[in-house]
Amino acid sequence: TRWLQFDIWARGKGNVRLYYSTDYGSNWTYIGTNEMTTQAEKMTYWLDVYASHIRFRIQCDGKGEYMTLRNFTPYFLDKPEFVK
Repeated sequence: TRWLQFDIWARGKGNVRLYYSTDYGSNWTYIGTNEMTTQAEKMTYWLDVYASHIRFRIQCDGKGEYMTLRNFTPYFLDKPEFVK
């Protein structure tokens, strides 16, 4: 599977950081950071990872930061779609 994009709809105060792991959470790879607003907005993170399984970590842990997560959607292509 080829993982390409991860969208988060959230609101709050502070930053949202996104990480992924392909080894069941033993190691995490940083993808990016977006700043939240008081209105729920879509935040898009781009990646290009080939993995049969993947875990995502959505993090907001600074002092005084908070987040209300509304929705998230990972986007991927299965092998037949990208191997021609």
